Amino acid sequence: MRIFYNANGGFQSIGHTADGQVLTLDNHARLAGWDVAANQPDRLFTVSLVGYQSWAVLKGLRSTNGTVAVLAAGSFHRYNLAAKTELPPFIPGEGRVAELSEDGTLAVVIDPGTVRWRLWDVNSNAALPDHFELPHESPINFRYNPVLAPDNKTYVVSVATDGRMLLWNRGEPKARTLMWSRPGRHYPLLAFSPDARFLLAAQISRNGKVGIWDLPEGKLRWSLPQEVFVWAVAVHPSGNFVAVATVGGPTGRVVRFLDAATGAELKQFDWNAGGAKVGRVRCLAFSPDGLTCAAGCSDRRLVVWDVD
Repeated sequence: MRIFYNANGGFQSIGHTADGQVLTLDNHARLAGWDVAANQPDRLFTVSLVGYQSWAVLKGLRSTNGTVAVLAAGSFHRYNLAAKTELPPFIPGEGRVAELSEDGTLAVVIDPGTVRWRLWDVNSNAALPDHFELPHESPINFRYNPVLAPDNKTYVVSVATDGRMLLWNRGEPKARTLMWSRPGRHYPLLAFSPDARFLLAAQISRNGKVGIWDLPEGKLRWSLPQEVFVWAVAVHPSGNFVAVATVGGPTGRVVRFLDAATGAELKQFDWNAGGAKVGRVRCLAFSPDGLTCAAGCSDRRLVVWDVD
């Protein structure tokens, strides 16, 4: 286990580039790279995101041209990792950017004042014909959380505050409802398997649920009640197991590894170890080779451990 400390504050987003480098965003939306292989807490680089909103998310981590994107304030700000320079931001002609594909080539754009979702080609900054609209009975003030699948075919899973989780596959005229839950019990934490064959979802709510849906049919594989809060989820590159970070209950702050086929717990990582002031895990990410898992915490710790 390797523990790094961030003097700038806790972490809000974490990810691995295609070559396995760990990237983080801290509470002040500072983008940083960490030399995990050398087992040293030295930053490879730091880019200050001046003027950004307080919450930002790393995107486009599987880009083949060495760039990474940060979603903040409805647009994507892109950085060249090798040159450590900022590239022109991706801002569509109209609408708000809500999601970016893992390879950084596609964006989901929400038309202003509507519930219409469109795909955009990032390189040419042009709208694609792919789009869908939410059912007309849906009020437009619902909160949605879009996620693009790694294969770029299932282009958005949308979670509404009325409990619906909507799935849209490219080529389908309408979105499908995967599940219903009570109002307010929505699934804000979503992660696709690398082969886009299933979706992991979790509720940030006491007595919430963690579950997996098989795709493209959208059939529930398993669902487990949680007596504690879930704050972060991730899917192993093999698709054989998933990681769920929880807070509270008799087990305290732990990262649980669950069998993707059955939901059975395989092992736990005790997050309480290694620090006097213990916060909650806010973000999780497996390395592309699946050998390590990195977790960012609100107590300024970045922890990387071997999965086996």
